[in-house]
Amino acid sequence: MSLSSNQSIIRGSFTSNGTSESITLPWLPTKIELLNITQFGSTAGATPVITSLWQQGMPEESVITGLKTNGAATIAIPAMNTANGVVLVDLSDQTPGPPITGTAVTRGATTTITATSHGLKVNDDIIVYNTTGMLQIASYKFNVISVADADNFDIGLDSSGFAADATAVTIRKLNPPLFYPESFLIGSITQAAEAVVTVTQTIVDPTSALFTVGQILKFVVPAEYGMVEMDGLQGQVTSVTGSAATVDINSSAFTAFSFPTSAEAAAGVTQAQLVPIGKVGAPVTLTNFTTALDVLVNQGRFGVELGTNAIGGDGDVMEWIAYRDLAI
Repeated sequence: MSLSSNQSIIRGSFTSNGTSESITLPWLPTKIELLNITQFGSTAGATPVITSLWQQGMPEESVITGLKTNGAATIAIPAMNTANGVVLVDLSDQTPGPPITGTAVTRGATTTITATSHGLKVNDDIIVYNTTGMLQIASYKFNVISVADADNFDIGLDSSGFAADATAVTIRKLNPPLFYPESFLIGSITQAAEAVVTVTQTIVDPTSALFTVGQILKFVVPAEYGMVEMDGLQGQVTSVTGSAATVDINSSAFTAFSFPTSAEAAAGVTQAQLVPIGKVGAPVTLTNFTTALDVLVNQGRFGVELGTNAIGGDGDVMEWIAYRDLAI
């Protein structure tokens, strides 16, 4: 048996976007409580999350929630949720997750991976390897963009032009790296007056932009990826949308960008990638480093990720309290 000998407490608040939220802490909490300040006491005909609780010993992604009673200023009997709850974040541990065995990688505008009971969620970063029949994505890092069910999820890669599906794959979940800037693997580059470059990864905070306007990016595009004219060029970011950055490089007359064939990849290729090498504008600080990748940070981040079952609706102000018990 252990007894709590001391306790650290931190509190704060955020405005919910209705989908997810990340809270950075100086340590891993043993308990976290949330209260929906906006909806508390409301008599509206809705049932948002009013209270939520996670504590040490509960499974990852679980949370106990109290929903507002429909049309009354009361809270319904709290219920245990086993998904989309609270996940602890410890980026000081850079060990990849355990191997997940998949049975198919299916071509399409977005690529579908089939793996029984994969346990992944939207915004998870992964690495794939052992891809039979689709070797051109072996050792590639991807972001999970949607989860259809417990056995299927999509990554943000247009593989519709590939010759064949893969019949086997191994997947491991990754923690985002501690050091910035990191290189990004390129999924596509458009032929346009201003090239649009889409990468396959995300960063520490999935709600932050990958790049910032004014940032300088340098490109490495081997011949196997077609658009050799882009290799070695530097471009300034003019706009950002999700994992895509528009740069001031006129690629209209360049050769089309395309992945190598599986056979070419089997012979060995260097992956197409970009590296942020500079930025103009306001300086980046330790408090906003997740919004730009042009600063070196070698500190692990601790905290929690809150899913839809742990937070209120879009625009609701959530107050949170995190506890760390020191046991004896």
